[in-house]
Order: sequence, then C-alpha cells, then structure tokens
Amino acid sequence: MLGHLFTDYFLTDGIRATAEWRALSSSQDEFDAFRDGVRQLNETLSHFDQPNEAVTEQELIRPILELLGWTEYLPQQGASRNEDIPDMLLFGEAESKGRAAGRAVSADRFEGA
Repeated sequence: MLGHLFTDYFLTDGIRATAEWRALSSSQDEFDAFRDGVRQLNETLSHFDQPNEAVTEQELIRPILELLGWTEYLPQQGASRNEDIPDMLLFGEAESKGRAAGRAVSADRFEGA
C-alpha cells in the first residue's frame, strides 16, 4: 500500500482489537472527548494552506496517536535503496521499541520488533 500510513485492514478492522480502541469505545464520555480532540486537530490543520506530509504528521497524526495513548513510536527510518518505507513505526510497548531502536540498520527496525 504505497504512500499510506495505515493499511485499510488496520483502519477498518484491526484497530478494533487494540486495547486503546476498546477503552475508548467502552466509555461514551471518553469517546466523545477523543472525537472532539480529533475535530479540533483537524480544524487546526485546515488553517494551513496545502499542508505537506511533515506538517500533517506533526499537527494531526502524532497528536491523534497521543490522544489514543500511543506513546511508543519511532519516526521514519532511513532506507539504503529506493524503496517504500513506513513514515512511523508504532510499538505496543517500550520493550519492543527499545529492541527496534537498538538495531544497527534502521531499515531493519520494523521487522520482528
């Protein structure tokens, strides 16, 4: 899926299996707060004239991840060849992030962390 942050599967089905999603959907007040936070972030982004990818990540994607409680991630990893690489690596816990960050070749950090 060239150029997309998440796979279609994750956005339509996989996200529902995450603890963060289950926690949000179990409490209407929490879900409403999340929804309102996303709306506010989207409103802020709408004030930018043609925001580029870096601005979108900084002003929308990272804050949404933080609203979800997702704090374990690494920014885009370098590639040695002309290949499609993820913009961000998301980890379920600090230990996985630490193992990935310790790999010498940054392009290998997303494999089996």
